[in-house]
Amino acid sequence: MREYQESEERSGRGFGRGLRMGKNLILLLLTLAVILLFMFFYVRSILGQFLVTHPDPGISGREAPGQPADDGKIRITASGDIIYHDALLQGAKTKDGYDFRSNYESVKPLISSADLAIGDFEGAVTEQAKVKGYSSFNAPGQVVSAIRDAGFDVMDLANNHILDQGIHGALDTKQAFEDAGISTIGIRDDKDSILIKEVKGVRIAILGFSYGYDNNNGAGKGVTSAQRKQYMQMLDEDYVREKIQTARQQADLVIVMPHDGREFSEKVSKADQNLYHKMIDWGADLVFGGHPHVVQPTEKVTKDGKDKFIIYSMGNLLSNQVKEIMGNDKSQRGTIIETVLERDASGQVLIEDVVSHPVWVQRTEKNPAADEKASAVTSEKSGPEKSAQKTTGKNKSAGKLYDVRTLLCKDYLEGGSRQDQVDDATREKIKAAYEAVQKTVSANEEGSVWRGR
Repeated sequence: MREYQESEERSGRGFGRGLRMGKNLILLLLTLAVILLFMFFYVRSILGQFLVTHPDPGISGREAPGQPADDGKIRITASGDIIYHDALLQGAKTKDGYDFRSNYESVKPLISSADLAIGDFEGAVTEQAKVKGYSSFNAPGQVVSAIRDAGFDVMDLANNHILDQGIHGALDTKQAFEDAGISTIGIRDDKDSILIKEVKGVRIAILGFSYGYDNNNGAGKGVTSAQRKQYMQMLDEDYVREKIQTARQQADLVIVMPHDGREFSEKVSKADQNLYHKMIDWGADLVFGGHPHVVQPTEKVTKDGKDKFIIYSMGNLLSNQVKEIMGNDKSQRGTIIETVLERDASGQVLIEDVVSHPVWVQRTEKNPAADEKASAVTSEKSGPEKSAQKTTGKNKSAGKLYDVRTLLCKDYLEGGSRQDQVDDATREKIKAAYEAVQKTVSANEEGSVWRGR
C-alpha cells in the first residue's frame, strides 16, 4: 500500500511537471510569434522607405498605365457635333437594348486622357418620347453611358435640336447627363449660374449658346417664348456679353461654345467672324464653334497682350452624314482640339499649345445577309441629304445595318498604332481626310495650330 501511494505521488509530480512544461512551451511559442510579427512589420517599413528613396528605374516618374506623368500642365479637349441619326440607332441595337460604346473606341484614349473633355450633343435623351433619328432626334439612355465611358466631363446642349422633344425633353436630357456625372452647359438652371470646373487649381468657366431652335420641332411641341427665355441659352449679343464678362470675374480661363454658322459651308461668314471676335473682346480665352457640320478655319487672336484662340467649327465628331449620303465626305471628318495650358511665374494661365487631332467617321455594313430583315430601318433624308441623293441616285443605305465609329486618323495612317486594322483603300480615305482637316485649320507638321502663328 505504501509503495502504491509513493507511485501515485511520483505520477502526480510528473503530471504537474508536464503541465508546467506545456504551459511554458505555449508561452514560448506565443513570444516567438509576437517577435516574428514585429520583425515582419519592421522589415516591411524599412523596405517601403527604401523603395520610396530608391524607385525602380523601370517605373520611376510614371503613373498608372496609359496615363502620362503629371507635368503640372492642363490639357483640355473639345470636339464637334454628336448626332445620333437613325443608322447609328439601328446599328447599335442588341437583344437587351442598345450598345454604343464602339462609336468612341478609337478616340477614347485621347478624350479620357484629358484633364477636361468637352463635347457637343445634338438632340434629346428622354423616356417621354420614342427613340428616333432625323428630324426630331431622341436617343436612348445608353448613349449617355457610352459618352461617359469615352471620358467626357462636360456636354454642351445649346443647339437647334435640344427642343426636339419639347421643354421637358430638354430638361430630361440635362438630367440624364448630370446623373451620369457629366456636367452640362447650354440649358439654364434656376439660378442661371455659370459652370466652373476647377482643374489643378485653375478655375475654368464654360459657356454654351445657340443661334436658335428648329421651329418645326420644339416650337411645335408647345414650347413657349417664356420657356425658351427661362431655360435656353440664346446667342443674343447682350446676354452673351453679360455672361462672358461675369465668367471673366469668376474664373482664370473662359471657354465659349457657340452653336452658329452656315451648315455645310467651310467658309466663315463676316457676321460670325465679327461675333466671335467680340467674344474675345468680352473676355473669352477659347472659342470652340459648332453647328456647320464641317471643319472651318482657326485664328490666334491677341487681346490685352494675351493670345487667345478661335476655331469656327470643329465639324462632326459622330453622325451618319457620310459620303454615301451627302455626296462628299466633308461632314464625315472633324477634329478634336487639344489645348495645353500652363501658369507663368506670375500665376497667370496661358495657352502653351493648341493641337488639332483629325477624326473620320467609318461606316461599315453589318451582316449584309440580313439586309432584307432590316428593311424597316429608316434612311437618313435630311434637307441637304435629300439634295445629295438627287445627284447620287437612290439611297443605297436603306434596309442595311451599319457599324459606325469615329476613328482618330493618325492611328490609322502608315506607321500608326492601328494601321493594320483598315485596308489600303480605307487608309487612303483617312489620309485624305487628315490632310484636308489640317490644311483647313492651318496645322503644322506636328498638328499644332498655335506654334509659329
